[in-house]
Amino acid sequence: MSASILLKNLRKRYGEHEVLRGIDLEIPAGQTLSIIGPSGSGKSTLLRLLMTLDRPSDGEIHVAAFAHDAGSPQ
Repeated sequence: MSASILLKNLRKRYGEHEVLRGIDLEIPAGQTLSIIGPSGSGKSTLLRLLMTLDRPSDGEIHVAAFAHDAGSPQ
């Protein structure tokens, strides 16, 4: 089964505050995933990046055949 969502060294910074630090994740097509964690841990930021509502500071996001990275237009 191939990856439907692939994150490579994903990073997101707001000024000097780094919210996501080098996230690597592979989610196969058809798999269900829950993202849990305390308030302020980056869950909403990760979802905003996956939905292309925000741009990563560094790294790559591949959803199906679509790639979104720090150089992609928003």
